[in-house]
Amino acid sequence: MRCEKCGKTIDNNSKFCEFCGEKITKKISLQTPSPEAVFREEEASAENPEARHEIFIGFVWVVIGVVITWGSYSLASDGGTYFVFWGLIVYGVYKIIKGAYHLFS
Repeated sequence: MRCEKCGKTIDNNSKFCEFCGEKITKKISLQTPSPEAVFREEEASAENPEARHEIFIGFVWVVIGVVITWGSYSLASDGGTYFVFWGLIVYGVYKIIKGAYHLFS
């Protein structure tokens, strides 16, 4: 079933639209949503601030991991021990992928 106000697909048993909060009447609409509603849905998915924030945080973790690894490598003299912060880098890549998935889905 689709919300009459925003045009997004909602559960048939919903009392309110989970996207716009509109109260749902029990009539089932078999109409296609208006072009404005479809445009609003596409626009909302393109402007997903949570997904963009997730991607930004991922880049921050990757940069922190690379900077600490580079600093550790720079301080290790003549074959000394240095640390590679794989955990930070991998976690950052995970956050970037998760944010991109939410942004484009």
